[in-house]
Amino acid sequence: MNLKKKILPVLLLTLSTSLANAQKVERTYFPGTQKVQSEMYPDSAHHLKILKEYYESGKRRRISNYHENGSGLTGDDVVYHENGKISDYRFWKEGVPEGRAYATFTSGKLAFEKFYRNGFRSGTWKFYNEDGSLARKQVFKENTNRWDDETELAVTSFYQKGKLVYEEEITDYKTKQTKIIDKAAYDKLMAKNPLEGKALFLQNCASCHNAKVDLVGPKMEGIGKIRSEEWLYKMITNGDALRDSGDKTAMEVYEKWQHIRHHPNFEILKQEEVKEIIQYLKSI
Repeated sequence: MNLKKKILPVLLLTLSTSLANAQKVERTYFPGTQKVQSEMYPDSAHHLKILKEYYESGKRRRISNYHENGSGLTGDDVVYHENGKISDYRFWKEGVPEGRAYATFTSGKLAFEKFYRNGFRSGTWKFYNEDGSLARKQVFKENTNRWDDETELAVTSFYQKGKLVYEEEITDYKTKQTKIIDKAAYDKLMAKNPLEGKALFLQNCASCHNAKVDLVGPKMEGIGKIRSEEWLYKMITNGDALRDSGDKTAMEVYEKWQHIRHHPNFEILKQEEVKEIIQYLKSI
């Protein structure tokens, strides 16, 4: 048999398979351009889903490799800074985060690390300043706080220049107790922020947001100057509802930060505390 006749069917099969796979790719583009914003590679045979997202510069923004087994997605989710360094990493197991998750500043220095076990927040979570010093620490009781609970049932320690200043403990969904360790440092910190907006931001928002750099969510510097207090209040207390109402700005935020499936509602915060956070956002 002629060698060409042997090779040709193989080539045709390979080509047809490649074309079939190419047809499965789902792409989105940046508005008004032909620049690819995201690509989805679903494989129905193995339930494998590969998601790639890009910055408008063409550099990678996110790569997710998921396997669907009927109990939820399992796989890695990696978000990158535009300079190529990892911004955020977490592993999902059957639809819930598992093991160590972490985020970094654009410098590559660690911004925070969190731990999950069997769908619950676990162990000690640590949050760092850009200079590497410890800013905040949270200790969770095992099998108590589900990963998606909006209230963090934990003992949270706040640091300044590496020294413990005060602790806050949330023992249930309504009770919050404060223990001051260094009163002079605490008073000085509160004097800078008499409404405690910064402290509230650090406790409730700093897991995903930083003032100057993007983390899991966008940086907050300047947002108080371009968004109204009313909009910020709605976004903090029920961002999902604001998006679903058709608010153009909220929809754009969720579209850009597609890995954010749900924004916490912070039900434990009182109305005045939310307003204090907003005042802090207006000051940065």
